[in-house]
Amino acid sequence: MATKTRFGLISATLACFCSLFSCNNVAERWINVVLEEGDYRCVNPVNKGHPGEDFTFEIVLDVHQGITGCDYVNYSLMDDVSGSTSLRRQIITFHSVRYSCVIHLDVGDVQKVTYQDGDKSYSAYVGENHLRFNLSNDFDLFDNPGYKLCGWTDEEGNVYSLGSRAERGDGAELTFRPYWVKESPASDFLFEVDDGRRAKITGYLGEETDIVIPERLEGCVVSSIEPKSFQGLTLDSLVLPKSLSSLKKAAIIDSNIQKLVIFDGIDDIGDDSFEGSNVRHVQIHAVEEPAYSRGYFATYADKVDRLVSLQDKKKIVLYGGSATRFGFVSDLLDAQMKDYEVVNMGVYAYTESLPQVDVIRPYLKAGDILIVSPEFDTLETQFNVDGSMDFAFFAMCEANYAILDSIEVNQYPNFFDSFQDYLSRKRSLPRYSYHVTPSSFDEDGNPVKSASYNPYGDYCLYRPNNIAGKSFGVRRAYYNKIYFPQESVDLFNDAYEDIAKSGVNVLFDYAPRMKNSISEDSNETTINELAAYLEDAIEMPFISSVWDSLLDPLYFFGTDNHLSSEGARRRTEFVISRLKNLNF
Repeated sequence: MATKTRFGLISATLACFCSLFSCNNVAERWINVVLEEGDYRCVNPVNKGHPGEDFTFEIVLDVHQGITGCDYVNYSLMDDVSGSTSLRRQIITFHSVRYSCVIHLDVGDVQKVTYQDGDKSYSAYVGENHLRFNLSNDFDLFDNPGYKLCGWTDEEGNVYSLGSRAERGDGAELTFRPYWVKESPASDFLFEVDDGRRAKITGYLGEETDIVIPERLEGCVVSSIEPKSFQGLTLDSLVLPKSLSSLKKAAIIDSNIQKLVIFDGIDDIGDDSFEGSNVRHVQIHAVEEPAYSRGYFATYADKVDRLVSLQDKKKIVLYGGSATRFGFVSDLLDAQMKDYEVVNMGVYAYTESLPQVDVIRPYLKAGDILIVSPEFDTLETQFNVDGSMDFAFFAMCEANYAILDSIEVNQYPNFFDSFQDYLSRKRSLPRYSYHVTPSSFDEDGNPVKSASYNPYGDYCLYRPNNIAGKSFGVRRAYYNKIYFPQESVDLFNDAYEDIAKSGVNVLFDYAPRMKNSISEDSNETTINELAAYLEDAIEMPFISSVWDSLLDPLYFFGTDNHLSSEGARRRTEFVISRLKNLNF
């Protein structure tokens, strides 16, 4: 009966398609959105409206289950408890639907999360889309005049920023309470009122070491902090208001700030906003919905989740760019290296390495193995680890800004410029829910039926061999000593020195590359010269040779450094053999 009903719904929708397009192929003026039948009851399974509108459905489910995903990516969920103890209700809205469609919903077990402030509470239900779950980023969930919401606290008193991730725990329900900080008095600030509605801060008169700038001054929304407003201060913390649009050039001069708290809704912020100042840590609260949820950047937060969950376990951490992402079959590694858990941290080689190394460092312990596989087509980010930051690293952290909490900001002179670049790039992008997981999409962002990433962090969709033996890209991988100045190699060594000194086994592994896709000035002679130079200059043991990594085109898929499924298996087996020879 269920199959017949589903077929009837699909048939009705197809009939709608035919009627809409039969009249001279004109554009649709009305569209139908239909929900497939599933393990739920839909109050309104068919909706009719105009192209580009939002379509909302009310879903009734078992109280322990919820919607965990669907094949329409731009959606949002609102949770509510129904009148009974055995049923619950979810409101799902599909945004900006342009064409008639039939949508499939995924339903799975969920955990109840309650946010409570006094006698006020709000409950949400989180699925198992991620190892940890994102806390609410709704700044307006509770109101406490004179105080600012700066995160959530759990039962143990741990504080989490808005939108950051928390452990699921063992209980059926988790409770979080707002973390309020008292706003500094309005009398501490000099300000001007622009157009009768917006306040521009022009000076600071107070003497506190913890400053919390109010959202409003004399009823006007604080929208900017003007040049030279804060000068020569030594602060434990400075909390900027969520309403802030612009932190002007030289707004904060010659000041030392231990922790700066900002919100990702700000429009204008840069390194020149902090002229002569030293900011040690930054905490970013998410008030904007994520833009990169369906792309591989978002896998980084899931990989960090796994790393955090295994911090007290003996582990092998695979670190590199996309060649690492495509280059391992970690369940083979896990099965053969039985004393170790495996984490594949590979994401994107064209973002800076040092912040990623800084993120990994606290979760490694003596006896762990870190396999470093730099890619030779992006030497500036993989070897010249000079403390730069870029937009891509912020995009990778978007699903959990708390990843950035441990970063020493003053080690990255372009931190705020890169944050501004990230905010500017994502401003025009569509937004998605935290429920969306990148494992539901392939490398090109297309929805897939089976997960594209496994729990280890490997890209695991089947990839056939390159039977034609063709090169997929430009010859840009550099195997010539002239591209590896001593300064870059020294920076590379420095990045991993402290990790090695802590007792972690840091190993060098050449990233795989198609042997006929290297730079024009790379040849057998230069490759041998480079290999001898690097093995002498790099201060970590090598588990592969350069010739081990330059492979037959047969074993690549899509690009010249992404291995086919067979290529990844062969490489993993090779790495396993080398690790066993080292007797770890």
